Amino acid sequence: MKGVDKLSSCIVDCCLRAVELDPKQLRAIRMLGLTYQLTGRLDKAEAEFRRASTIAPTDGESWFYLGRVYYLQNFFDKAREALGLPGDTCLAIPAFMSALV
Repeated sequence: MKGVDKLSSCIVDCCLRAVELDPKQLRAIRMLGLTYQLTGRLDKAEAEFRRASTIAPTDGESWFYLGRVYYLQNFFDKAREALGLPGDTCLAIPAFMSALV
């Protein structure tokens, strides 16, 4: 197992354990989502960020990460909705693109 793979596996294991101990541990859920996102497992990242936004519906960070995952999956309407942007907002604007990737 490569160093990065081993590290990401360790992070996932630790976050899963933290969530097992406290299912509403928002930071661990977000870290789990970020780890999945950075290792290309966008479907799992999406699920974790959806879980985080359900647990804390007013947490902007969770919604931002969910919007970013949708953006990376080319689900632009879902990204706009998660980010709270009007439907006519163009996500191709460089400021949005640099903030989302």
